[in-house]
Amino acid sequence: PAASLEPLKWAAGGPPLTLQTEAAGSFLSLAQQRRGLALLRWNSAGGGTPTVVAKLDANTAVPELPLLGPLGYTLDSLSDDGAMYVALVSEELLPGFGRWAIVTIELELGKVVMHSLTPMQLVATVSVSGLGIDHS
Repeated sequence: PAASLEPLKWAAGGPPLTLQTEAAGSFLSLAQQRRGLALLRWNSAGGGTPTVVAKLDANTAVPELPLLGPLGYTLDSLSDDGAMYVALVSEELLPGFGRWAIVTIELELGKVVMHSLTPMQLVATVSVSGLGIDHS
């Protein structure tokens, strides 16, 4: 028999921006909401409907350039033990102008902390090529 894929029910903002696999077979992803980003958990056996793990600050967004729009990428990482999620996001200062910030989320508690990079690094002027969690 041919395999079939059930259509996913995307969150209000559309498809996931990132994707991290958890040990239990579920997936974590950032998704754009009406105001800000949210971390969603997709259960591989749950019919495609995600649950909200945590909502980020309303001024978080995907990186974008003024007049050109979203750059279309966001970096993220999941700790080896699956307890901590980190993501590099844009903290909007004005519409279309943001600075880099690192968001940490304790998955069991849903605790969100945003750390603005200092000195301030504007999204449109400084590129970032990687993000990870030190496991030492």
